[in-house]
Amino acid sequence: QQLNSIGFIWDLYELSYEQSWMRMYQELKTFQSKHKHAILPKNVTTNKPLREWLKVQRYQYKLFMGMSRGSRDDRFTEDHICLLEKIPNIIWQESWTVSLRKNVLKNF
Repeated sequence: QQLNSIGFIWDLYELSYEQSWMRMYQELKTFQSKHKHAILPKNVTTNKPLREWLKVQRYQYKLFMGMSRGSRDDRFTEDHICLLEKIPNIIWQESWTVSLRKNVLKNF
């Protein structure tokens, strides 16, 4: 109980997941701030890790919301959803990005 009271971290795997998640989240926020959208083009290889991470977040969101079947990662929480929804123009349905990508990118 004393260790819990000072915030002792029992599971380093969970800590590394959260740290990694927050790092990618910050990268997405930076990308959105710079480009004014959160559509990550497939032809830009420097965006690949971030694009893949966002793809996983979209999938976990679908599982969390009961919109898809599969094995949900219990580490993906409502708090993560709330943080992602704070990013302007976040798109949960990847299929929407195809048509939106054309409209958004032609304006830049």
